[in-house]
Amino acid sequence: MRVKFKWIEEIKVKFVDVVKEYLFSIAIFLVATVLWTIQGDGISNSYIIKTIIPFLKLLLYGIVPGVLLCETIYHYHGYFEKKKTIIYAVIIPVSVVITYYYAWVNVLLESSLKENIENAELLTETAFDIFVCYLVTAVGLSVYFIYKRSGECFETYVAKAFCGMMKALLVYGIIDLGILLVLLIFDALIIETSSIDLIMRCEIMLVGLVAYPCSLMGISKTENDFSKFSKIVLAYIFTGLLAIAFFIIYLYIFKIVFTWQFPKNQVFSILTALFLFGIVIWTMASGCCQERFLKPIRIMPFLFIPFIVLQIMCLYMRVADYGFTRSRYFGLAFIVFEILYFAMYCIDFFSAEDITFSLIFIIIAMTFIVLVVPFTNYKSVVLMSQKHRLEKYFAAISKGEDFEKNVAFEAYKTIRWESGYVGNKYLEDNYSKEQLEELKNGSENEYDNKSDNFYIYAYRDVDSLDVEEYKEICFVDCFISSDKTNQVQLETTSGDYVGTADLSEIIDKLVDLEEADINDDNRKREIISQNVKVNPKGNFIITEVKVTGEFDAGTMINSIDIKGYVLR
Repeated sequence: MRVKFKWIEEIKVKFVDVVKEYLFSIAIFLVATVLWTIQGDGISNSYIIKTIIPFLKLLLYGIVPGVLLCETIYHYHGYFEKKKTIIYAVIIPVSVVITYYYAWVNVLLESSLKENIENAELLTETAFDIFVCYLVTAVGLSVYFIYKRSGECFETYVAKAFCGMMKALLVYGIIDLGILLVLLIFDALIIETSSIDLIMRCEIMLVGLVAYPCSLMGISKTENDFSKFSKIVLAYIFTGLLAIAFFIIYLYIFKIVFTWQFPKNQVFSILTALFLFGIVIWTMASGCCQERFLKPIRIMPFLFIPFIVLQIMCLYMRVADYGFTRSRYFGLAFIVFEILYFAMYCIDFFSAEDITFSLIFIIIAMTFIVLVVPFTNYKSVVLMSQKHRLEKYFAAISKGEDFEKNVAFEAYKTIRWESGYVGNKYLEDNYSKEQLEELKNGSENEYDNKSDNFYIYAYRDVDSLDVEEYKEICFVDCFISSDKTNQVQLETTSGDYVGTADLSEIIDKLVDLEEADINDDNRKREIISQNVKVNPKGNFIITEVKVTGEFDAGTMINSIDIKGYVLR
């Protein structure tokens, strides 16, 4: 019996070791999870549930990567104690400040206050960008120090960490499924617990109690050797599938050469996904395959290099014609990342030095370049690319020359929605209201002007509901393919009839905004925030509305998709 359950004993020992080694980050993560469990779905009238707990929860979760980084440095023997203390004194305050700023902007700074702050959009953007850079840096460096502590080469560590994560997920999945079944049986036979969301709260609690410690166990406890099954899957099955995918892409390249056609746009996304899977597969395979298969597997990444040319061709065609957008910028950043990776891989391949771990630092550096470095971040590049089109358009207009208005319209749209605060500031500072209004009217293309189809989306967060006066609450989720907005039949997700409601006033206001080309989320949120009477009884609290229709001789509503709560 003892031999039979040896693997359980191993997991228990590893779990206890992980808790001891990463006690502070696990404890903070657990406290944050307890707060999340108390918060539940957030439907409460209490200011504590609505604001204080979400703020503390986000603050604690945000601090965890910084604390984890300190713990990994503590267990790494490459630094003296004095040097470690200085590092802790820097990391912890930086983690707290960045996370506090992010939590303050997203939780404490309410939407009503944001409307009165001139640079609210800039606050939101900088909070997100800095927070993402902090997360990537803290997590990346934590993985780096865990890898260095393992004493393995990087490829072997990645393969063992992957196997460890799979085992950790399996353990978490088994515990999660077991507790779910027990709660469902208890709920069905003893007492219904849906009123307190017991199942949801227990599932949340498991994230802190099991999921996070198991994940740490998977990436840090890599002492054991590979099983035969792991070696077969990682070194041979995955690489075999990758080789087949490579073969298909090479056939496509030959097709392009013989038919002299430019590659399709979908090729870029296919090759991007192939690289992301490929880099993991050939790295793990190099770390666990037999010696005789090592050289072919090590050569495999070089077969991807011609695909980068295809990616450049796909991207160049779009950028040359239409300039940079956010997605095209990230496409370029990904190509740069691939080139840097292969430069590093060539050095690693042709020299005796193991520098594959530099991939971690490349990812961290690219994150900063893409999000926060001036002139190279995606907002700046998109703005610089698109603003020339606007300048050319107005310069041509002033000289009485012809210039396609739809080009300027697309540039305006891209700057407005994808360049963030800097882009909107540029439009406000450099163009008059009349010029912006002219751009808002859209393309001069006859088809574009006559395309009267519209799609409206409005959403609001309902943090709490006052249910004191009511006996029942129903969640409404219904789809209506009719233009009779004054008698909309409301149904639950299971199709049960709740009542009828007059939504004509709300829909009309949303359509008026759309017709005036006012895409103001706050205005839409304000419109759907009004309560609607339900016949025969109750009040309808709307949380989400999707409306499709067309402007023809009159306004025609094709469909309404609406969600919310009916209190009665």
